[in-house]
Parts: sequence; C-alpha cells; structure tokens
Amino acid sequence: MLLQRNPEEQTRERVERPLLAERETGFHDEISLSAFDSPWIWLEVHIRYSLLGLARSLLVRPAAVQIALEVEGRDHAEVRRFAASMSTDGFLISPLIESGKDLQSAYAPEGSSSGLPRVRSVRFECAPEECRFFEPRIGIRIRSATPPASAAR
Repeated sequence: MLLQRNPEEQTRERVERPLLAERETGFHDEISLSAFDSPWIWLEVHIRYSLLGLARSLLVRPAAVQIALEVEGRDHAEVRRFAASMSTDGFLISPLIESGKDLQSAYAPEGSSSGLPRVRSVRFECAPEECRFFEPRIGIRIRSATPPASAAR
C-alpha cells in the first residue's frame, strides 16, 4: 500500500518557469537582471568544486561562497553566505524576500507584493585563497517565475 502511486488528481501541479537566459560566468562577475521584464525571477546556479575542493568538502567542510545582491534603492550590495550545493534546483532571486512580512506580501492577493525590493544584479564571490577550491566557470539559468499568490490558486 505504501508503494502505490498517488492518483494524478492528488499530485500538485508543476509550476512552469520559462527560460529567459542561460550563460556561464565567473566569480566576481556581475550578472544584470535589469534587462528582464519579468517581475519575478528564478535563478539556478551550478557552482562546481575542483578536485581539491571536493577533497576539502569530504575531509573538512566546503569552501565558502558569498552572494552579493545589488538591490534597487540601496547604496551598498547585500552580501550573504551562499549554499552552492543547494542552488542547482534554483531559488527566487527577485523580488528580494528578507523577512516573514515580505513573504506574507508575496502571498497576498495580486498587486500588493509590488512594494518588495527588486534585485538589479547579482554576483558570486569567494575569498582569493578559496577560489582554487572551485571550477572557474559558473553555470547560470535565469527563469521567469510565477508569483506565489497566483501559483497558490
């Protein structure tokens, strides 16, 4: 009984995320998101470890990667730690959701999420002494995302 497939009507619909761009970039290279008309942008990132980086991940811990976000209306980049191994499936990059209140706005009826800050550009960074633990090229897929309020209906 546990192995029985779920009837199709009980499974959740898969949300489509049309591909807007696909490219390769490097660490510290800026990726502009301003050119895309979509107000909701999904980003898939493929950061690959070098052989040395794989050995370090197994023996100690993975080398650190940061994500730097240039956000509309802010003077400086928002820099956060980035989990490279979890980014291949993608994540919502813009608008920027930083708090529970922002998440609540995202799920609010159409139009009320317009106050969320948009991300103009993004770049991935590593400390100079840690860049050797990664392959030099980063694969990027930029997709259009569906606002959660309309996807939840």
